[in-house]
This record gives sequence, structure tokens and C-alpha cells, in this order.
Amino acid sequence: MRPAVETTLMRLQQAVRVNRRGAEGEEPLSGSFTVPGDSKDAHPSRVHLTASQLRLRAGAEDELRADLRFEYIKDKDRERLIKQFIVQALADKDTNHVPQFRRTHAHEIMYRACYLPVIGLQLGDVTSLGEATIYPADDPRVSGFVRLGDRGPYDSVISIPSAGTNPERMMLRARPEAERALRALRLALLRRAPLTDAQLRFHLGETYAFDERLSGWAADDAVTTPLTAEIWKRILNENALKLADEPRNDAQEQAAIALRWIDAAHFSSDQTVGILFRFFALEALLGDSSEGLKAPDIAFMRTALGQAVNGHFPSPMLIYDLYDEVRSKAVHGGPVLLVSGREVDRFTSNVISCMDEYLKFCEQHGITTQPEVRRRLCAHEDAGKVLAWLQDRDIKKWGNYVIPSETGDAKDAK
Repeated sequence: MRPAVETTLMRLQQAVRVNRRGAEGEEPLSGSFTVPGDSKDAHPSRVHLTASQLRLRAGAEDELRADLRFEYIKDKDRERLIKQFIVQALADKDTNHVPQFRRTHAHEIMYRACYLPVIGLQLGDVTSLGEATIYPADDPRVSGFVRLGDRGPYDSVISIPSAGTNPERMMLRARPEAERALRALRLALLRRAPLTDAQLRFHLGETYAFDERLSGWAADDAVTTPLTAEIWKRILNENALKLADEPRNDAQEQAAIALRWIDAAHFSSDQTVGILFRFFALEALLGDSSEGLKAPDIAFMRTALGQAVNGHFPSPMLIYDLYDEVRSKAVHGGPVLLVSGREVDRFTSNVISCMDEYLKFCEQHGITTQPEVRRRLCAHEDAGKVLAWLQDRDIKKWGNYVIPSETGDAKDAK
């Protein structure tokens, strides 16, 4: 069976070679991109694509990120390489460019043990937990990994088999496996050992290593923040500072709840947990307690809020996709998507902006309860335009969505 990357690239190559410009009844052009500098000799300066071609391009980037052979490619380079591939496919339509793309960019997969420090767990000998192995900190097999102690002392080291071409992403896959092993150990100790809760709080440190030379940090430690007069002047009028006071009504109480989740996300070194916490913040601000699909409701409310406050909004598709692929699957026990750092940053920025817009919206309209925020957004004069825009972008996701009534809850048409 042909790997997914090669299959998607073949479909993309075939699709972009179909010239639909000006053809009556054919799919209209929907977007374009500037040809990368090193490809301009082979093609005009811009390439125009239809909506289906753009979806294939996005799909190719997603497949590259998911395939271990290509995961080493940085986000900005991944986008550039797919653009170059499209340009080559258009410039030389008689050649299959997929094999050359694979030969040029696919790296051999590394199979290495990822070593992570454990704080608060001391043991006298090497212990196996499924595929995980825990070593005493002074074991000669791990004591040479001096970088493991860069963020402070540790008591033992857990190793997890890993595979890939990007050490950081290999570590991000290994950490949940290590945490699962420690959770299992904790539960077993709870049943059979007379330990206190404080003794069961052993946890992973913030560094990692694959050998004596290849190592790094899983998350940034706190550093001293210089709150200078210039910085203070810049933030003095931020709506967020109003949350320093005790909440005076339900809308402010929900904002305070969201603030706690946003703050907790900043202190979490686990990517999935951080995303979950930020979704909890969004739900505190814009969610409801009704049954039904939550992804379209949260994404619509977030989009409507941006439109109502600013007259524009960030793309809601990231919220929709992360809700389905991370939030829902994490809560219901499915495999969770590994998200790129750039997408996490975009989502974080979106949630922070949402908080600011929520506070502005409440102040502008004298709103004192969170349900009233939802009712006002659903009744806003631009709500229909927002939904039409969403349906125009992706009818499959939004075709059955119905704007909640002023007094009702969000629902999906059946």
C-alpha cells in the first residue's frame, strides 16, 4: 500500500494540472500563493487554486507533519516545499514529481530510547513497567546524561522507546507514555503501599535526552519578568486587569473561571493538557450545557464574538478541528492529534483575544450573565452573515448548523 504522503501528493499533482480558469460550470478559483523565490524561473509569480485544490494542499502539509519520515521539516518549510511541488507539477506536466520529492526530503527513521528525569521517585534497582524502564539516577547507563539535570536535581530516569526524525516531536510522543507508566505505578502503590498523597506526587522533569549529546528541554521554566514602567504603561488599560477584582456578577464570574484555566495552561508542560485547559476557558466564556455537537457551537460563538466586537475574526477552523481532534478525543479516550507549536500558539492567541472581546462585549452592552452573551451574539445583526461565511468555506462542517434561538440552546439539525 502506498504511504499516505505519496498518495496525497499524487492527488495534488493531478488536481493542480487541471486548468479550470474560465471554464464554464467548473469550480471557481478560491485562493493563490506567491511562488517561492527559487521557483520563479519555472512559473509566473502567482499560482491560483480552486477550493478543492487548496484542501489537497492543506492535506499534503498535514500528511507531511504526521509521517515520521518528514516530521523533521519545520512548519514554514513544509508549506514552502508543498508550494514548490505544485510549481514543479505545473511547469513539467509530463513528469511524476512524487518519487523525487520522496528521495529528496524523506529521512530515515531513528529508533532511540528517550530518557526523561523523574522527580520524587527513588529506587534501588532498574525497574520495568511495560515498555518503560526506570533507572536510579546514579545508574551508569544514564548518569552520563548530564543535561538531564539542567533544570534541577532528579531522583530517577525513565526511558521510553521512540521513533521519528524530529527529536522534539519524538520526546512529545514519549512523555505521555512515560506519564502513563507513572500513573500505573501510582495506582499500584495506592493499593499495596502505605504512602501519603505527598509521596505519590512524583512526576517528570522538564528536560530530556536521547544520549550524552542529543538533549533538550520539554518546557521553559519560569524566568524573572522585568515589569518596567514602559511595560506597565503598555498594559495599564488592558481589560484583563479588571479581573484582579472580585467578580460582581455571573458574566465576570465566568471570566474569572476562564482566567484560572488560561493560567493553568501556561503552567502545564503537557501539550494536550494545555489545549484542554484553553478549551475549558472558551467553554466558560461561550459554551452552554446542552447536549449535541460542541465543536460547531464553540467555533460559531467565537467567530460571532469577534465579528460583533471587531468587525472581523480569526479563522474558526482551528478551534473546530482542535475540538474534534484533541479536546473530544482526549476526554473520550481516543488517539489525540499531535499539534504543531505554531498551531498551539495560534490557538493560545485566539483564546486570549476571546477573553478581551468577551469583557468588551459585556461592558458595551451592560451584560451581567454568561447566557446573555450567547443570546446577544445569536441575535446580532451579523450572525447570519457569519454562518453564511462559514458554510461557504466548508459546507460539510457547517451545512446543518442552526443558529440557536434567543431563548434556546445550540443545536445541530438532524
